Amino acid sequence: MLNRVGPTTACRRPEAFKNDLDMTIRSDTLVTYKSAMKTTTSSAFLFRTGILLLAGLASASGQIAYTRLLPNGTLKLHQMLGNGTSDTVINFPLTQVGFPTWSQDGALLAVTAFSPSNVPSHTWNVFDITRATGAVWKVTNFTDILDPVNVSFSYTFPWYKAFSRDRSAMAVFSLTQSGGSGGSGGGVVEIPVLEIHSLTKVANPILVHVDITKNGRHHGGEGVDWSPTQNLLAAPLESSAPFLSGGGPGETTAIFLLPPTLSAVQNGLAVQATFPRADSNIQTGVLWTEHDYQPKFSPNGTGLLYVRSFQSHSLLTSLNPDPDIQSLHIMNLNTGVDSVVRTFKQGTYITTLDWSPDGTKIVFDLALQTVGPLGPMQQGNAATNQIYTIKVNGTGLTQLRGNGNGTPTWRRPAR
Repeated sequence: MLNRVGPTTACRRPEAFKNDLDMTIRSDTLVTYKSAMKTTTSSAFLFRTGILLLAGLASASGQIAYTRLLPNGTLKLHQMLGNGTSDTVINFPLTQVGFPTWSQDGALLAVTAFSPSNVPSHTWNVFDITRATGAVWKVTNFTDILDPVNVSFSYTFPWYKAFSRDRSAMAVFSLTQSGGSGGSGGGVVEIPVLEIHSLTKVANPILVHVDITKNGRHHGGEGVDWSPTQNLLAAPLESSAPFLSGGGPGETTAIFLLPPTLSAVQNGLAVQATFPRADSNIQTGVLWTEHDYQPKFSPNGTGLLYVRSFQSHSLLTSLNPDPDIQSLHIMNLNTGVDSVVRTFKQGTYITTLDWSPDGTKIVFDLALQTVGPLGPMQQGNAATNQIYTIKVNGTGLTQLRGNGNGTPTWRRPAR
């Protein structure tokens, strides 16, 4: 049921227009997690230097870590139980912290963090927290790269990450933002870069893949996970699919399975797991594409949870794309059966999701889609972000947190 990298094929039509979620979230501000993160500055830490955490992590298994956006724009790390009770703050020693991710055995919590300083800086880094002792370690060593001669810059934002099964390594899918007025014509571009970083020794990262430059449509680089049963990564990469009515292709984003090795995609080792589609209607001028992102393996490794984003654009009547229609999907990796868990109201956006420890529920965040000068953008409005759980059969939708809370990760018990 899995294909090597190549042209995608058509499959079933999504149940894209039902199960709308009635939401009570505000749309009075356009602050986003990404924009909030990119406008702050960082402080230096020695590579792999330990820092004692001021408040220890909750000892109960099944704990959900998440981030809260405060009125002053600060992102704080919180934790709660799976039913939303026992909420506490994790006093992380950096000012801004986001995108928490638990290790597969629940022993470590990784975050992407940043702290303002007197020296302007933009790049963020990944840190992990040891639950047993509260010690904090720096995993990545990204820095701003500035070229005053060519008037260019490069900043790194390692939002998406996943631990290996034995916690010896971490996959990091960073977004590298570069540009400037010199060099090859200026402008700002954002490139997804997938690397493997060692957690046991000081070593250069392994460059697994550099994906296609972001263009405001595809979701390449948005999420990564490491299988709990195989030495495989799941990652969203820019792809294409022939139009269902013939012709094309249209740009899509698909989930691929690939080994954590040097140049895995270039060496033909990536296997396509999901098959988004595309089509275009000459009479109406409507072009639509599907984009799959945020992959998460189930605790037993047989299920692959992901978000499918249905994106359309009426080329004859509007210069701007329509708001997304997003849905949660689960792909059975043994049989290839793809099931829709739930489809959400048009114009809402999922940033992060995760499985419960027993594999019966899903935790995710949901926000209003950010709208920019050219229409809906592929990101959520953090001020409207809310946290929910839902059963894998699509029932039991429960709100755990209201506006300003997102990027949840669900801790599994220690093995």
